[in-house]
Amino acid sequence: MPAQPAPQQPPPEPSFNNADIGQNLVAIQNHLHSLNLQASARQQLYLLQQRQRIEHEELKLRHFLELEKFLKQQKEDMKTTQVAQQPAPPSQAAAAVGTPPQQMISAQQPTVAQPVPPTPSIPIGIGPLKSTSFLT
Repeated sequence: MPAQPAPQQPPPEPSFNNADIGQNLVAIQNHLHSLNLQASARQQLYLLQQRQRIEHEELKLRHFLELEKFLKQQKEDMKTTQVAQQPAPPSQAAAAVGTPPQQMISAQQPTVAQPVPPTPSIPIGIGPLKSTSFLT
Protein backbone atom coordinates (compact mmCIF):
# COMPACT_ATOMS: atom_id res chain seq x y z
CA MET A 1 0.00 0.00 0.00
CA PRO A 2 1.49 3.37 -0.95
CA ALA A 3 1.96 5.99 1.76
CA GLN A 4 -0.29 9.00 1.38
CA PRO A 5 1.38 12.40 1.63
CA ALA A 6 0.64 14.20 4.88
CA PRO A 7 -1.51 17.32 4.50
CA GLN A 8 0.61 20.46 4.51
CA GLN A 9 0.24 22.26 7.81
CA PRO A 10 0.70 26.01 8.19
CA PRO A 11 3.81 27.12 10.05
CA PRO A 12 3.34 27.09 13.81
CA GLU A 13 2.18 30.37 15.25
CA PRO A 14 5.00 32.09 17.10
CA SER A 15 4.46 33.08 20.70
CA PHE A 16 4.09 36.78 21.36
CA ASN A 17 4.94 36.81 25.04
CA ASN A 18 8.08 38.92 24.88
CA ALA A 19 8.25 41.65 27.53
CA ASP A 20 9.04 44.20 24.81
CA ILE A 21 5.80 45.07 23.02
CA GLY A 22 7.78 46.43 20.07
CA GLN A 23 9.32 43.01 19.46
CA ASN A 24 5.89 41.38 19.73
CA LEU A 25 4.54 43.83 17.18
CA VAL A 26 7.32 43.10 14.70
CA ALA A 27 6.93 39.34 15.25
CA ILE A 28 3.19 39.35 14.58
CA GLN A 29 3.60 41.60 11.52
CA ASN A 30 6.23 39.24 10.09
CA HIS A 31 4.02 36.25 10.87
CA LEU A 32 0.99 37.81 9.16
CA HIS A 33 3.04 38.66 6.07
CA SER A 34 4.36 35.09 5.87
CA LEU A 35 0.85 33.62 5.80
CA ASN A 36 -0.70 32.69 2.50
CA LEU A 37 -3.73 35.01 2.80
CA GLN A 38 -6.54 35.36 0.32
CA ALA A 39 -6.69 38.61 -1.62
CA SER A 40 -9.50 40.05 0.51
CA ALA A 41 -7.68 39.17 3.76
CA ARG A 42 -4.44 40.68 2.43
CA GLN A 43 -6.36 43.88 1.55
CA GLN A 44 -7.86 43.96 5.08
CA LEU A 45 -4.38 43.55 6.58
CA TYR A 46 -3.06 46.37 4.41
CA LEU A 47 -5.91 48.69 5.46
CA LEU A 48 -5.48 47.75 9.12
CA GLN A 49 -1.77 48.55 9.05
CA GLN A 50 -2.39 51.80 7.18
CA ARG A 51 -4.92 52.86 9.86
CA GLN A 52 -2.41 51.93 12.59
CA ARG A 53 0.29 54.07 10.98
CA ILE A 54 -2.11 57.04 10.80
CA GLU A 55 -3.10 56.57 14.46
CA HIS A 56 0.57 56.34 15.42
CA GLU A 57 1.30 59.64 13.65
CA GLU A 58 -1.71 61.27 15.35
CA LEU A 59 -0.47 60.04 18.72
CA LYS A 60 3.00 61.48 18.07
CA LEU A 61 1.39 64.80 17.12
CA ARG A 62 -0.70 64.81 20.32
CA HIS A 63 2.42 64.10 22.35
CA PHE A 64 4.29 66.90 20.60
CA LEU A 65 1.48 69.37 21.29
CA GLU A 66 1.34 68.33 24.95
CA LEU A 67 5.09 68.82 25.31
CA GLU A 68 4.91 72.15 23.51
CA LYS A 69 2.18 73.26 25.94
CA PHE A 70 4.30 72.06 28.88
CA LEU A 71 7.32 74.01 27.56
CA LYS A 72 5.22 77.16 27.23
CA GLN A 73 3.97 76.75 30.81
CA GLN A 74 7.53 76.26 32.06
CA LYS A 75 8.63 79.46 30.33
CA GLU A 76 5.75 81.34 31.95
CA ASP A 77 6.65 79.87 35.35
CA MET A 78 10.29 80.89 34.88
CA LYS A 79 9.21 84.46 34.00
CA THR A 80 7.10 84.76 37.15
CA THR A 81 9.92 83.27 39.22
CA GLN A 82 12.43 85.76 37.82
CA VAL A 83 10.08 88.69 38.52
CA ALA A 84 9.46 87.44 42.07
CA GLN A 85 13.18 87.00 42.77
CA GLN A 86 14.30 90.46 41.59
CA PRO A 87 13.28 92.57 44.62
CA ALA A 88 14.85 91.38 47.85
CA PRO A 89 12.26 90.46 50.48
CA PRO A 90 12.40 92.90 53.41
CA SER A 91 12.55 90.18 56.07
CA GLN A 92 15.68 88.56 54.58
CA ALA A 93 17.47 91.87 54.02
CA ALA A 94 16.58 93.06 57.53
CA ALA A 95 17.84 89.87 59.10
CA ALA A 96 21.12 90.14 57.22
CA VAL A 97 21.72 93.77 58.20
CA GLY A 98 20.17 93.58 61.65
CA THR A 99 17.68 96.40 61.10
CA PRO A 100 13.96 96.09 61.79
CA PRO A 101 11.72 95.49 58.78
CA GLN A 102 9.92 98.87 59.16
CA GLN A 103 13.18 100.79 58.81
CA MET A 104 14.22 98.65 55.87
CA ILE A 105 10.96 99.34 54.01
CA SER A 106 11.21 103.08 54.55
CA ALA A 107 14.83 103.03 53.40
CA GLN A 108 13.93 101.11 50.23
CA GLN A 109 10.99 103.25 49.15
CA PRO A 110 13.03 105.54 46.85
CA THR A 111 14.68 102.54 45.17
CA VAL A 112 11.36 100.71 44.68
CA ALA A 113 10.08 103.59 42.54
CA GLN A 114 12.93 103.14 40.04
CA PRO A 115 11.94 101.06 36.98
CA VAL A 116 13.54 97.67 36.70
CA PRO A 117 14.76 96.85 33.19
CA PRO A 118 13.03 93.77 31.79
CA THR A 119 15.12 90.65 31.57
CA PRO A 120 14.78 88.60 28.41
CA SER A 121 13.41 85.13 29.00
CA ILE A 122 14.79 83.72 25.74
CA PRO A 123 18.54 83.79 25.12
CA ILE A 124 19.68 85.90 22.19
CA GLY A 125 19.80 83.91 18.97
CA ILE A 126 17.03 81.51 19.93
CA GLY A 127 13.60 82.46 18.67
CA PRO A 128 10.29 81.41 20.17
CA LEU A 129 9.03 77.90 19.48
CA LYS A 130 6.51 78.05 16.69
CA SER A 131 3.53 75.74 16.80
CA THR A 132 2.77 73.91 13.62
CA SER A 133 -0.64 72.41 13.36
CA PHE A 134 -0.94 69.37 11.16
CA LEU A 135 -4.64 69.03 11.88
CA THR A 136 -5.85 72.02 9.81
